Amino acid sequence: MKSFWLYNSLRGYRPIKLVVLFLSLSVWLWWDLSQAKGTMTTAFKSFLLSRDIDGKTSTPTVVGIVRSDDRLLGNPVDVNDPSISYATIEQMVRRAIDLVGGLRGIVKSGNTVLIKPNIVEYDPSGCGEVTDVRVVKALVKIVDEIDHGKIHIVVGEGSPRPFTAFEKATGSKFTPWVQLFDVPGYQVLKAEMVAAGVDLRLSNLNGNSDTNPWSELALVDVPGGGYAQPQAGKYYLHQDVRNADVFISVPVMKIHEPGITVAMKNQIGIAPSSLYGFSKSSGVAQDNYRHKLTHNSTAPYNWTDKEIVDLCKLAKIKFVVVDAIACLEEHKDAIWGLNGTVTNLVRMNTVIAGVDPVAVDHVCSRLMGLNPDDIEHITLGERAGLGTNDPALISIVGASIEATKKRFKKNRQPSAEFGQSNRDWLLNGPFPIGSISNPIDQEFIPNEAS
Repeated sequence: MKSFWLYNSLRGYRPIKLVVLFLSLSVWLWWDLSQAKGTMTTAFKSFLLSRDIDGKTSTPTVVGIVRSDDRLLGNPVDVNDPSISYATIEQMVRRAIDLVGGLRGIVKSGNTVLIKPNIVEYDPSGCGEVTDVRVVKALVKIVDEIDHGKIHIVVGEGSPRPFTAFEKATGSKFTPWVQLFDVPGYQVLKAEMVAAGVDLRLSNLNGNSDTNPWSELALVDVPGGGYAQPQAGKYYLHQDVRNADVFISVPVMKIHEPGITVAMKNQIGIAPSSLYGFSKSSGVAQDNYRHKLTHNSTAPYNWTDKEIVDLCKLAKIKFVVVDAIACLEEHKDAIWGLNGTVTNLVRMNTVIAGVDPVAVDHVCSRLMGLNPDDIEHITLGERAGLGTNDPALISIVGASIEATKKRFKKNRQPSAEFGQSNRDWLLNGPFPIGSISNPIDQEFIPNEAS
């Protein structure tokens, strides 16, 4: 029947048209097979990469959740109170850190400690878009108390939007910041801590020089190789990231295109914008646009979550303190209403802490009403040996997830992605049927359905 249909379809064609048709089909078939071959080769390489550098561990860990209404705080307030004070926030940060074992076993006298907040736009602290400076201030004090004045504390961030003189040379039309940490509160924090004898400085992880920021950068290999294949296991990093003895991630909790921004996604900020671009998937003219975070520009491949995991492996995160005082749903940026309020803000008045960035992100996902297994950098982070995504191995101390969680709206941007297919498959069989009369209903594995 198919041959008859093909004969009737072609009988009206002249020989020259048949030749053209044949050549066209041949070219199309060659292209299709080459694409399939490329896809299969890439998939096979990904499988080998996953198998060869799989560092998945099964280590129990603890994550602390402290709400502002905790009765053990000296100044408890309602979790929906927007007027929460610094005194309450400091007590929350201290309690959350203490609940998971404290910092004294992690930070030693003479160490250099890099505290990495999340700073995006030039927006006020406490709006949900940037890490609340009060959380950072409390953490700085706690670190310094381990040996006052003897610990070198660096608050560093590599925002894609500081727009200093170097960035202006890329053709940006934005109003330049004087320096990265002009975001409200951070310069005040620096002045206050230095006056109190704390060894603290602020660092632009893009490079602190307006004219030659690259002098502070170096190309570094991802331990064990990288997951984002276009980056070939190498990234440029600022010297303050490379030289830190202890790296503490201090994100603000919010919805983002790769699902969420919390402990792990925060490390996109250590890829220096002076090379990777403003934004970081664009590159810069001074480098002839050679280096950039690929993200999803090679669709259908999406490298965003792989790049997040690669950068987390480079950061070697030792501790996480999450600012969940004011959070954002739907979008990573604050959406300002006509009355000056943030329309996508979710008030939580909560602090989360832990030594395991994967477990912290797992818990924060559930606090936002999301499934951690739907977020690739969490599941891949566990496979890369960065922590655990297994709820059976994560002990929650302080407040419970059930009592604290709120359902966040997911991102509605066209570039947003949420959910993923199976990453782990169980293969078993074949099973001998023998005398079993109805094998479809037979449980060949105990509790097979579960």
